[in-house]
Formats: sequence, structure tokens, C-alpha cells
Amino acid sequence: RWLPFGECIMQMAVACLPNPLQAAPKRLPVLCPRWFTDFKEGESSLADSLWRSDAAAAPVVYLAKFLSADLDHLVLTGDTLRGDEDVQFVGICRIFSGTLRPGDEIFIVQEEGSGKDGQPRKLRVQRLFLLMGRFLEEVTEGAAGS
Repeated sequence: RWLPFGECIMQMAVACLPNPLQAAPKRLPVLCPRWFTDFKEGESSLADSLWRSDAAAAPVVYLAKFLSADLDHLVLTGDTLRGDEDVQFVGICRIFSGTLRPGDEIFIVQEEGSGKDGQPRKLRVQRLFLLMGRFLEEVTEGAAGS
């Protein structure tokens, strides 16, 4: 009988990897050193919500990368474009606090400023997906830790 490899890996991940609350003290000082190097709870409500991965707080999302996707078949198609293809993109991100839903307005902010005039760029969330390998599973919301 073959071992259920997928099941074994999932059990090991659950047993060995920290949940978002346990990971925050190690993760946040690296991701946001300005806020979390000498973090003291209660100094900033936004920092507190990030530290607690609070799904009820204001949404804070880290957008890691855009990938091309075939949204009719709910599958990623890669990150290399060839020629003048008509391509749709999805943003691969991690929600650190809050909850995102389709229709929500979000602001894209970069550490060194945003856009030509230094202002954040505003976008509207159209659809949300869970990434399952290269396949996309549409969901109605994404909460902190997703």
C-alpha cells in the first residue's frame, strides 16, 4: 500500500509550522522593521491588528506578484509573456489583517512612494481566489492569515 503523501505533508505542516499569531513576532520585524523592531502593543491600532492578524481590522495586504491567468478555466498560465497575447492577471498576496471582499477598494502603496505624484494608487477588488497549486478556487472573501 502506498503512503498518502499529500495527507502526510499536510499533517506535518499543521504540526510543525506556526499559525499567523505565532509567526507574527518573527515575521513582522523583518517585513516592517520601521514599525516592529521595537514593537510595544497599544502604540498603534494598525500595528496591533497586524500583530494579532485581526480579521475585523482594516485590511492590510502584501501583494507579492502578478501572474497571468486563464480566468475562464481558473488556472495560472505563468509569468512570462510572449508576443502580444491578450492576458488577464491575478495578484498573488497575503492578507495580514482585515478581510477582503469583491468590490472593496484598496490602495497600492510602496515603501519608497507610489505612482508619479507619490500618491497611493486606488484599485477595486474584482474577484478573490485561493491558490491551489496552479489552479484558482474562487471565494467570496479572504480573511487575515489567508
